[in-house]
Amino acid sequence: MLFHATLSIKVKLLIAILVPTVTTLFIGTAVIVRIDVATFREEMISQTKVTAEVVSSYTVSELAFNSPDEAGLTLAKLESISGIEAAVLFDAEDRLFASFSRDPDLSFEAPFFHAGYLLEGGVLHMVEPVVLEGEHYGTLYLRASTRVLEEKIRGYLKGVAFLLFTLIALAVIVAVRLQRVVSTPILRLVDVARTVSSSGDYSTRVVKTGEDEVGALSDAWNDMLAQVELRQDEQRRATEAFQRSEERFRTLTEHSEDAIYVLGPQNHFLYVNPSFERCFGYAAEEILDPGFDDLKLIAPSSQALIVERRERGAQGEKLQQQFELTGISRSGEEIEFEVNTTEIDWDGESARMGILRNITSRKRAEAQLAYSAFYDVLTGLPNRALFSDRLRQAMERARRVDGLNYAVLFLDLDRFKVINDSLGHQFGDRFLCGVADRLRLCMRSEDSVARFGGDEFAVLVENPGDVSEVTHVASRILENFGDAFELEDRQVFSSVSIGIALSSNPYESPEAILRDADIAMYQAKEAGGGRFQVFDTEMHARAMAALQLETELRLALDRGQFELYYQPIIDLNSGSLGGFEALVRWRHPSRGLMAPNEFIGVAEETGIILALDDWVLRCACRQLRHWLEVIDNSPIQLSVNFSSQQFVRRDLLSDVQAAITESGLLNGDGLALEITETALMVHLEAASNLLKQLRPLGIRTSIDDFGTGYSSLSYLRSLPIDTLKIDRSFVSEMLNTPEDLAIVRAIIALSKSLGLKVVAEGIETREQCRRVMELGCDFAQGYWFSRPVSAVDATRILLERRAWLDEVTGGVWANRRAADIEG
Repeated sequence: MLFHATLSIKVKLLIAILVPTVTTLFIGTAVIVRIDVATFREEMISQTKVTAEVVSSYTVSELAFNSPDEAGLTLAKLESISGIEAAVLFDAEDRLFASFSRDPDLSFEAPFFHAGYLLEGGVLHMVEPVVLEGEHYGTLYLRASTRVLEEKIRGYLKGVAFLLFTLIALAVIVAVRLQRVVSTPILRLVDVARTVSSSGDYSTRVVKTGEDEVGALSDAWNDMLAQVELRQDEQRRATEAFQRSEERFRTLTEHSEDAIYVLGPQNHFLYVNPSFERCFGYAAEEILDPGFDDLKLIAPSSQALIVERRERGAQGEKLQQQFELTGISRSGEEIEFEVNTTEIDWDGESARMGILRNITSRKRAEAQLAYSAFYDVLTGLPNRALFSDRLRQAMERARRVDGLNYAVLFLDLDRFKVINDSLGHQFGDRFLCGVADRLRLCMRSEDSVARFGGDEFAVLVENPGDVSEVTHVASRILENFGDAFELEDRQVFSSVSIGIALSSNPYESPEAILRDADIAMYQAKEAGGGRFQVFDTEMHARAMAALQLETELRLALDRGQFELYYQPIIDLNSGSLGGFEALVRWRHPSRGLMAPNEFIGVAEETGIILALDDWVLRCACRQLRHWLEVIDNSPIQLSVNFSSQQFVRRDLLSDVQAAITESGLLNGDGLALEITETALMVHLEAASNLLKQLRPLGIRTSIDDFGTGYSSLSYLRSLPIDTLKIDRSFVSEMLNTPEDLAIVRAIIALSKSLGLKVVAEGIETREQCRRVMELGCDFAQGYWFSRPVSAVDATRILLERRAWLDEVTGGVWANRRAADIEG
């Protein structure tokens, strides 16, 4: 704005002319260039496509009769075509057959796409398959340049530059002419204004010279002079009104709710209003007595403030007009006031008038707010803000004094959510108050206990002798929590997980040591809870690694780093391939191919698992559609795992339907969804509804890791489940542990009784396979048959089937009988 104000009229006119003109020119040029570029590209693509089709038809015979020299001569003829930089012919195996290039440094590999074109970086890549009567003989690759387009754009830019120079010159000429027309009358008006200002004759008027904008300015100037004359008269009338207002002021002060006073130079009262009398309990006659001590109205806590102000005022220092003090009434009641004072003239003497506003209620409210800002309202313990301040002070003392140390304990109740959900929030609040009382009893007077919110507490241990004393405090807390809490005739037990961070680590801020204590607390909770854990640097490294993994995981989907691998599932009854299970892998740029157990936990904690599950489902459906085409729609089943978080989504069914539709599948036949037993029990109602809705789509469902989730058999009987998958932990130990063998036998028998199929996971040896077959298991999968393989290898397995299975099992399926499997 200031820059604009300093510009001359000539420059402003120049800008006003140039900006729209140049803008229009640039926009028009850009539109034309864009249209030409688009047209040229379309023509270039079309011509190159025609050239590729012609060359393809001419070279099919050379490929068929393996004549690379003749093919090279055919490609060399393209040198006469402007824009063609290179032509390469590959045979059916994508091997270089013949080539032509204007640039001898260019090297060629098999085309990175099968057919079509790609325009990037000023180069058109055209790929045309060489086909005759439906048989593929090879691939033709053409590379064309867009240099002609670049030369055309440079021509446009030269023309625009010349036109722009011409427009600037014309704009300067026009601006100079307009400046003379506009500024001359304005300068005349300025001279008149200066004359009126110096003489003070406001009756002078400007002679109007026209009806243009300068004429309007002259009218406005004359109106201003008239207003000045009018205001001189108003000022005189205002003086008379002021005298009347003094009388009204006295009337207002008499009826004001605020206490108003006037204090003379000898600190005796010259005036008090009725509110002042009511507030302090003294009559006006007593207060106005010259012998009345005004400090009688000031509480002892504020008298020093008043004496200091008077001393500073006597030294000529300018005092703050607004301040707060505590007054005291005749009855001894203390009253908080906000005071506003000002110097006034009182009958020719200098006096100070003050207005006292009662703010006692506001002060009490502020004190309550201040308490709420630093203390937990429920338990009365310090909150995070106050604890952090005390921790900061302890850190500063430790830095100043050698030998001083401190420690922070971060506590989290292990079963509070269960208590809160089962017994109600009011009971949960009373339980937290009981926890706070118990923590107070465990602490020394110099230590601090705080509640951070929810079921999180923190303890600051000041200057402990050594780490053993800190761990003794933690042990004392754990021991104290071993006793039941007696609340409303009910006994409640709850353990606590404690993380400890010591000042022996060089901490710079309270947030840093609290972070490490929090990390140690989570380590204690993951170890089973009801214990303490002292922080070490490895914990922080693991936490940072987990955070880094989360960050990389969020980018992995967008960057296409996930892949699907497929593990074969064997039909033990027929000795054939029964299907595959889709298993996600992460192709990490630095850590290589990562298994799900390395990142699925983080994905579930952060919610990324939802997007990942959706990607896996869509990718698996596309792969299933491809396999059905390869094997001429013969039956094949592909299993996909679902996380527990999917069952709380309202749009899950529509997403499944969309994945099936987008892949080209007619229905869900051949697709199986797997859910873990634990996820099923956590979201039983939602999972049951979803499984019932999936049934009409033809989608089969399996319970994965069966035997680890302690499910109720009544629920299992009522759910629309097709298959149970025995967890690998039972299968791997069943030959060595009778208990695991009994569990495997029971699950297979249960499946048979419920009419369900059963899959044994984790088959790694011939003996394990033989044993589950003897028990009547229907399907099996594991490393003995195959590790999870890529889509290409899975397709090969699908096509070979019997030969592949005989190869990996040593031909034990020759008679498809379990008895044929030797130990």
